[in-house]
Amino acid sequence: MADLARGAYADVLEHAQAAASLGVRPAPALAVAALAALYAGDVDQARSMYARAAVSAESPTQRGFAAYVAGEIENAMGRPDRAEQPYREAIDLGRRAGASFLVGIASVGWSPRWPPPVGSTTRCAATAR
Repeated sequence: MADLARGAYADVLEHAQAAASLGVRPAPALAVAALAALYAGDVDQARSMYARAAVSAESPTQRGFAAYVAGEIENAMGRPDRAEQPYREAIDLGRRAGASFLVGIASVGWSPRWPPPVGSTTRCAATAR
């Protein structure tokens, strides 16, 4: 995760794919690979890695992390409306599993979009709907 945070996306992608190829609980490594591909600008590869992560996720934390990745992909595509549901799912699964890191990153991913700050015209328009 440190390499992901510092922008070493190619290294992260290589290591995560190698870890996933071992076949032992590949979902977390595939989800990290999806983030690396996404942040490097390869949305198609990110989607492919995400799909594999989502299918192989075995626990609530793994399913939640995969949902977080789905939210990140939608945000990167400029579709915050489609990112909301995966972020909510990630937060819910993270809370139920006691995965505070997952809850935190999904909350940060989602927080700039909803709810808008009190008093903003966006919030007023959203509330009026």
